Amino acid sequence: MAGGNDNGLQFVVLDALLYRFEVFVRNANQLFTETALSLSSDVRIITNASHASQVNLFVKKNPWQGQVIINRKLVEEGVDDSGKVCLVGNKCYPNHIFFGRENAVPISSYHVGIGDPEVFSPKLEFAIGRLLPLIIGGIPRCPKGGDPGLPGCVEVNSMTEWFPFKPDKGKVGAGIHRASGCLFLFCQEDGAKPGIDVATLIKRMLKMGVDDAVLGDGSDSACLVVDKVIHIKPGFFKNKNITTGFMFRLCPLDFKKGSFWDMTKSTDPFFQQSFRLGDILGQIRANLTSGGLEMNVSSFGAIPSKSKAATAASMGIKSLPVHLKCPSTDLTSGAEFESDPSDPEFFVTISKLQTALTPGSERLRGIMKIREPRGELEGNLSINI
Repeated sequence: MAGGNDNGLQFVVLDALLYRFEVFVRNANQLFTETALSLSSDVRIITNASHASQVNLFVKKNPWQGQVIINRKLVEEGVDDSGKVCLVGNKCYPNHIFFGRENAVPISSYHVGIGDPEVFSPKLEFAIGRLLPLIIGGIPRCPKGGDPGLPGCVEVNSMTEWFPFKPDKGKVGAGIHRASGCLFLFCQEDGAKPGIDVATLIKRMLKMGVDDAVLGDGSDSACLVVDKVIHIKPGFFKNKNITTGFMFRLCPLDFKKGSFWDMTKSTDPFFQQSFRLGDILGQIRANLTSGGLEMNVSSFGAIPSKSKAATAASMGIKSLPVHLKCPSTDLTSGAEFESDPSDPEFFVTISKLQTALTPGSERLRGIMKIREPRGELEGNLSINI
C-alpha cells in the first residue's frame, strides 16, 4: 500500500493480491467516522461512496441511492430517484455506473460497468451502484459537446455537471489499473487548495494507463480514513447522513494448490526430471510490523503412493509449515523468499516469484530450491491464486 497528496487530492494505491474491496455501511446510531474508527485494524482504508437519499438533522438510519451488494446479497436499503426501494430484479439506476468484485482475488475479478450491479454476470460478492464515470474500459467520459483535450471521449450528462466545478470541489472515487494489478482510491476535501479539477484528473489517469475510474458523492461528503486516522472529515451534517463507502481490507493470500516440476538441475537423484509434485499449499501475508511478506508452506505436495507428510520428510523437512520471509512486497516484478538460513541441512528459497495475470488462470510463478541432506532440489514453482 502506498499513498500521497497531490495539490490537495489525497490518494492510496493497493495491491489487489493482498487487499480486498468490501462495502462499508455506517451504523445507524453513529457518525460515519465513528463507525469507520470502530472497525478492526485489518480494514485499512475507508471513503464515502453512495449519495445519501435525504438529509437528516440527527444521526439515524438513512437510505442511500442505488444498489449495494454485500456477501452476494442485495442490501434492500438503497432507493431510486423516486424513493422506491431497489429490490431484486427491479431497475434502480440502469444508466449509472457500478464498482464491484467477484468472490476471487486477482485484479480480473474486479469490474466497473454500466447498470445495476445485481444484474451483472458473473455474480458480484461486493458492489456499489449509482456511481459516476470518469474512465470506463480505458475510454474517458466528458461533457455534452465533447472536450478537445479528451479525443474519443464518451459524452455523459454527469460530466457536463462536473467539468465546470472549481478544482477545490470535494471529490472521492476509486479505480483499477489492471497492468500492475493495483486498485486505487482518491479523495479531496471540499475547499482543498489548489485542488485538481475532474478534467485534469481524467487526463492524468489516462496517461498512467488507468482502465476504470468512478466518482462517488462529492462536495463536503468527501471522507477518507486510513489506519484509524481521519485524513478528510466530512461536513458536520454529512457525517450524520452519508452511509456507504469503499472499504479495503488487508487479507492473506491463500494458495489454491500449486505445483513443483522440471527438476533437471536437482542434485538429489530421488527428485529429478521425472517428478512433478502437485497440491502444494500455503499462504502469503503482509507483515505490518517488520515490513515485507511472510509465507507459510503447509504442503510440498505428495509423491505417488506417499502421503504429504512422508514426502516432506523425504525432503528433509522436520516439521510443517515451513516459514519463509521476503523483505519486499513486490509480487509484480518478482519477490525473493527464504527460510531460516541457520539450519545447515535444510534451507528453502523461492526466487523471482511474480504474478502471471492471465484472465481465468492467474498464478504466481517462480523458482524453488530446497537444500536437504541428499543434495538440492531445484525446479519451477507455480501457485494458483
